[in-house]
Amino acid sequence: MKKRSVFILVLTAAVILSSCSFFGGSDSDSHKIEPNQTNIPSSDDPEPQPQPVEPADDTHGVEPEAEPEPESEPEPEPEPETEPEPEPEPEPETEPEPETEPEPETEPEPEPEPEPEPESEPESEPEPELTTAEKIVALAQELIGTEYEYGGQGPDKFDNSGFVYYCCVQNGVKVPRRTSKIAEYGKEVTRSELKPGDIVVFANEVGGTAGLVGIYAGGGTFISCNNASKPTRLQNMDISYWKDRFICGRRVA
Repeated sequence: MKKRSVFILVLTAAVILSSCSFFGGSDSDSHKIEPNQTNIPSSDDPEPQPQPVEPADDTHGVEPEAEPEPESEPEPEPEPETEPEPEPEPEPETEPEPETEPEPETEPEPEPEPEPEPESEPESEPEPELTTAEKIVALAQELIGTEYEYGGQGPDKFDNSGFVYYCCVQNGVKVPRRTSKIAEYGKEVTRSELKPGDIVVFANEVGGTAGLVGIYAGGGTFISCNNASKPTRLQNMDISYWKDRFICGRRVA
């Protein structure tokens, strides 16, 4: 029983000493227990009751535990650095082209001698102007095919004397309008003396008087408009009909 009491006392003292050392201070020496002064109870003393040991106040002299800092958000991972694009390699300098030797000057070619201009063909002589007689024949030929009409004197329709009158007057020869008067106009010529442009005179009956006229075209032919059933046409004087009725020729141009 004593041993138990001693153990409790020693334990109590140890707790007190630890409390004193915890608080520290100048008064710590006062709490030291001399080893020789240990209160050992005698056998006559009543057994001391163990005093309850107050727990040391943790708040005195003990620094409170620091509150845990809030976990910081994880820093974003840095974006991987993009590798810089490789600089293009400089193009190799082209070697300068070798200077070409100047070509030797060629002697100027002699200028070709100018070709002689071809001789121009001699200008054709202008056609001689038609005579009045030839103009009368030309107009009469143009009117071949014109219709007959009694009293007509052109240019679309003619009677016998009107045809001769139109061809002569258009070329400056003013002949009479009637057949009998035309037969007496100008110079009389024989058949063998006829020339293109002369007026030929015929009778309606063999041995009769002048009743029909025309324009001599040459080569034994004449042009006249003397038939209502047939237009102006070229006729042959060598046929017997006209041979027997020929009276004379009249030269008016």
